[in-house]
Amino acid sequence: MNEHEQIPVNISLNIMNTKNLIVTLTCLFAAAFIVIAKPKMPLNYYVKSPGLSVTLDEQGLIAGCSVAKVTGQTWLDGCHKAGPVVVKTLDGGGYSFTRKLTDVQGHQASLTERFTPTSNSVRWEVQIISNDKPWTTAITTQLNYPATEESRFWTSWGDPDDTTGTWQDPLVWRPFTNRSWSYQFTHFSQVLGKAPVWFCIPLATMAEPDVDSALTIVQSPEDTMLDLKLMVSKQGAITFSRTKYRLGEGRGVSFAMDLVAHPADCRAGLGWMVKRYSVYFDPPNPAADTMAGCAAYSGSEEQFDVEKLRKMAFRINWKCSEDFPYMGQFLPPMANMQARWDRAPDERTPGKPGWTSYQTLNDYGRWMRTNGFYVLNYFNVTEYGRNMQFPPPPRQAKNDDDLWKNPHDYLFQSDRRSAVIMKGDQPLRSNCYGALIVDPGDPAYQRHLLEQARRHIEKLPDSYGIGIDRNDWIGTYNTNADDGISWVDGRPARSLFMSWMDLMSKLGPLMHEAGKVIFANNCSVRLETLRQVDGIYAEWASDSYINYSALQGLRKPVMIWTSGDGEINDAYFQRCLYLGVFPTAPFPNNNHCLRPSPLADKMFLDYGSLLDAMRGKKWVLTPHCVASDSAKVNLFEVPDGYVMPVTLAGKAGTAIVRVCNVPGLKTARCEVILPGIEKPVPLTARFKNDGLELTVPLVRGCGMVRFRKGNQ
Repeated sequence: MNEHEQIPVNISLNIMNTKNLIVTLTCLFAAAFIVIAKPKMPLNYYVKSPGLSVTLDEQGLIAGCSVAKVTGQTWLDGCHKAGPVVVKTLDGGGYSFTRKLTDVQGHQASLTERFTPTSNSVRWEVQIISNDKPWTTAITTQLNYPATEESRFWTSWGDPDDTTGTWQDPLVWRPFTNRSWSYQFTHFSQVLGKAPVWFCIPLATMAEPDVDSALTIVQSPEDTMLDLKLMVSKQGAITFSRTKYRLGEGRGVSFAMDLVAHPADCRAGLGWMVKRYSVYFDPPNPAADTMAGCAAYSGSEEQFDVEKLRKMAFRINWKCSEDFPYMGQFLPPMANMQARWDRAPDERTPGKPGWTSYQTLNDYGRWMRTNGFYVLNYFNVTEYGRNMQFPPPPRQAKNDDDLWKNPHDYLFQSDRRSAVIMKGDQPLRSNCYGALIVDPGDPAYQRHLLEQARRHIEKLPDSYGIGIDRNDWIGTYNTNADDGISWVDGRPARSLFMSWMDLMSKLGPLMHEAGKVIFANNCSVRLETLRQVDGIYAEWASDSYINYSALQGLRKPVMIWTSGDGEINDAYFQRCLYLGVFPTAPFPNNNHCLRPSPLADKMFLDYGSLLDAMRGKKWVLTPHCVASDSAKVNLFEVPDGYVMPVTLAGKAGTAIVRVCNVPGLKTARCEVILPGIEKPVPLTARFKNDGLELTVPLVRGCGMVRFRKGNQ
């Protein structure tokens, strides 16, 4: 082959190489175009705990979870992001996301959200830090749930339907709709004639009952909570809005929440919270459980028919506020046990002398104790004085030891004057006794209250403790003081919630270490205020307040006000049984509540044994633990087993009840206590599909089933 013969071949090869090059370049350009044109895949982070996985996007926003396609975030109202989000990996499988925020006024803050797994939840923590001068804005957390017409919602409401005048079962689901509830109670007049618009435990539950799935968001009661509002929308938005927090000066404001997955039973969310935050639900002094029973609010010191009252399940007399010389001076400084002081004449039991002494008060406590009853003495931390004038009159006492004899002297002729809550140039006044509203966080007045408690411990050994009245005033802000947390109307203030918490952190241990108990009239229905409280005696026992008290008292004794004969009937007693609360007994000389009468005596004797059976009750919060198609049923653990109120079944003579997921029932002895029937009726239960099924006989649509352990 010569040179000329090779030329066509080389040309042919070059042409082929050129074609390959063109094809190669075309493919490369096409691939590059595909890479450039393809959308960037979102960067997600996953936080996994047993039963729940939460997905977070690169901005730190919730983008979904294993229960539902939820989204969520926390923001500062009026602020926007200024700069990139900083992401950090945390030990244990969590992440933190920090973003800088600013508003149109130039305020700046750093918002960090941390998501970490726990053994049964995903923890969601929020921290805000600002170095500006003091300022405030709402701190909002929102969880968006994909609600449908079948989805359901629950919270710790007083009334699931926001109506007045008719009791509603609090343990029911409701469809998503546009509603809101406040955790802040500002004045007693809010209760009068208005729908109950509060929630008493900071949680909200979203559920799909058809597939037995639910998700609860819990706000930690350990947080410093000022004004908190819960809102829900028909579309499924769950919003916690927190206001009046002071931002700036380098201080941090922090909150903690938990996302909890569980079956579609509101008991399950409550059960998680009770287990996680048990100190808010269990009485600090367990002796309170033995005191549980129907109560009285009477100043009477006369002996009564012991056996009759015991059959009515009566146990506690909260001694009426008629033993003190004036409000706030409950136990004055006296020389000895026999020294007398004059009682205020505002409320006096007929036939009772106008004076009393430590000896008289303790003798009454001893008689009650000897006969198996308990005395709580009156206490109040927010009201002071009697017929108070302002400006105060000139000093009356000739020496400081006598200052206590005149309420104006004792308050205004000392450093305690700074405790008075002012509204403008006038003091805030109570609707009782002509008293003034005072701040229990004021250092001088707080010392006075703690000294009152020490006198109780020393001088009244046979009384079991104190009952604190009127905590509705703790929704007030003292704008002449500073708790270092609150910012109200552009100035520092002291929240009386913070004052209450500060006082109770000292009063509680003081009383409990002495073996005493503290009960409270929970006018302000906030869970964390009961941290040092052993039991509840709720004066405002409207239909909604029964529910609030019952939910706050899942593991504490709860008594409620019973106004008079017109309030009592079978439905009333059965609501009490269903919710595990004790009504006020018909006691001699009860003050503005139920007194003995033929009707009251008969009804309490009929229901006394049923009420007595639930002494020391603790709600069973296992999901789907009890159910009936024809009656309202609940389940409580008691010292010797369980009791199960079967109630509000109307004219039905029996009810079929199913109990599941409760240990120890196979060996328990079963009987039912019926209203008006002297002896319990034995019951035979059968086990079916891993549960216990009973046909319960009823009288007046009611029966209290008792499961006793072993041979008890």
